[in-house]
Amino acid sequence: MEDKVKEVMVKHVITCSPETILQNAVKLMKKKNLTCLVVVEKKIPIGIVTERDIMFKAVANNLDSSKILIKKIMTSPIKTINPEDKIYYSSSIMLKEGIKRLPVVKNNKLIGIITQKDLLKYFTELKKTLALDKFGERIKSA
Repeated sequence: MEDKVKEVMVKHVITCSPETILQNAVKLMKKKNLTCLVVVEKKIPIGIVTERDIMFKAVANNLDSSKILIKKIMTSPIKTINPEDKIYYSSSIMLKEGIKRLPVVKNNKLIGIITQKDLLKYFTELKKTLALDKFGERIKSA
């Protein structure tokens, strides 16, 4: 049985609106120790702003973070995934698209997020459970 995205996704997603001032978004990211914020309107994800967006679209272009709105630098449209999709499918989307985070959407509403970190943790645990020797015995970790 293959596990589904809903089993490993983070359910509590910190969001912001497209009208959020960049400086306030960065302060929120710092306070919550986040690398991204999902940008929503009426719980519908319309974009994502990442550390990379901030660095390459705002800082590199000398934009005033106290005046620029998130909608000016966010990545949009975004790729999303369904909570019922298989974890392997989320991994393949991230690899194909070159992205590190996938908002999880059900009925057009944001219900979670799955990241490369979540996948790494999942596959590491899976590897531990599958670590068998040639006799079918579990290999003891050092």
